[in-house]
Amino acid sequence: MPRLPRRLLVPALGLLGLAGAAALIAANQPARIWDALLTLGPGVVPFTLLHLIALVCDAEGWRCLMPPDRRPSRRATFAMRWVSEAVNTLLPVAQVGGEVVRARLLTRHLKARGTPLGAGAAAATVVAAMTSGLVATIVFTLLGLLALMIAGGDPGALATESALAVAGTLGLLALFLAAQATLARRPGWIDSHLARLAGRLKGEFAEHVATGGHDFRATIGTIYRNPRAVALSVAWHLASWLVDAAALWLGLALLESAGGPAAALVLEALSSAARAAVFAVPAGLGVQEASFVLLGELVGVAAPAALALALLRRLREATLGLIGLSLWPRLERAEGR
Repeated sequence: MPRLPRRLLVPALGLLGLAGAAALIAANQPARIWDALLTLGPGVVPFTLLHLIALVCDAEGWRCLMPPDRRPSRRATFAMRWVSEAVNTLLPVAQVGGEVVRARLLTRHLKARGTPLGAGAAAATVVAAMTSGLVATIVFTLLGLLALMIAGGDPGALATESALAVAGTLGLLALFLAAQATLARRPGWIDSHLARLAGRLKGEFAEHVATGGHDFRATIGTIYRNPRAVALSVAWHLASWLVDAAALWLGLALLESAGGPAAALVLEALSSAARAAVFAVPAGLGVQEASFVLLGELVGVAAPAALALALLRRLREATLGLIGLSLWPRLERAEGR
């Protein structure tokens, strides 16, 4: 049986997910879903703006890990974080391309400001932020699981969802511990993988990446020797998750749907865990919609309302993502002067 070329795998998964989402909508009273979306009115604005607050928290969680004498302004850090999320959300980059983009933007920004930071060191701050974000995600997933248990529901379905959530959380924790052990045992592993990454890039940034292994190791070591900064980063990332859960709570209220803060916490935490588990699917197409329906059933949110909420999130992602992508070339031009 012929294998699908790797370059076509992600687009194929995206199309499959899109078809699955369309099938879910068609099977769950699309007229009611549309009517629910029409009732939102101006409430879409605060729902969207709340996510910008979450992005501010994410940006702070990254900025506090940077060397104190090499930190960009909060405004610049926020813009870079926004572009990074836009790339991960709207482009088929398997949720990692945005991290490369923000490391590049950080390097160019600081160089333009006369306080240069090597590409290896910039990448180290991004990896450290991703790691602290992973720890925050584990904590948030456990909070969502606890909220699901408190909310109750069908015992059989609850047991299945709980087992999946626990397995996913333990998998994330195992991945984190394995990464830490690998870095401790094989410091040369970083250099070899940075060299491979540089082979896929072009220009001056590729050269910096290829020679940035030493800076990467030194910066990572400095970051992890500062547990206060790491703990603060985890706290900022957890705050970001909680703000997004508050946005979903607002969405439920706007849709006049059943479900309070506990339902919003369950939907945000466990649907995000499901999207993370299938990171190769662009923007979690189909995965988000299916998880909202399944989890909504457990916490008393009807399928049409759950799908309307999932589509509201899609609208927010598309709106903020397009703005973020429009910022990208502007940042590149400003920092290349």
